[in-house]
Amino acid sequence: MIRKSMLVVCMLDSIHSARWLRQFEDEKIDFLLFPSSPHRRIHSEVEELLAGHNSAKYRLITGGRILSVPLWILDKFSGNFFRGSLLRKVAKDFHPIIVHSLKLQNAGYVSLKALSPWGAKRS
Repeated sequence: MIRKSMLVVCMLDSIHSARWLRQFEDEKIDFLLFPSSPHRRIHSEVEELLAGHNSAKYRLITGGRILSVPLWILDKFSGNFFRGSLLRKVAKDFHPIIVHSLKLQNAGYVSLKALSPWGAKRS
């Protein structure tokens, strides 16, 4: 069976993100996690998933913890341009079959900025 890939834009310090991700730990899915908030802390349950003792594979965007605060500050004044551009590049390189945003306010705006050039329509 071919492994599926999913790009998840989420708050890495959130128990809710950890619980949502944990429901797939027995599936053959490669997850790439994109931080949606400027917090550098990663919830302990997300850390466990990143340790890789599951069928699902969880990876974090390299440099995401270091760059999250400066990019978040820049995006306050640029309408999510910088994180949206980074997310767009990550999505093109990773080729996910699904892009999922957890918590629309933090993750949804960045996802919309990243995916709108690909034809996402605004209502």
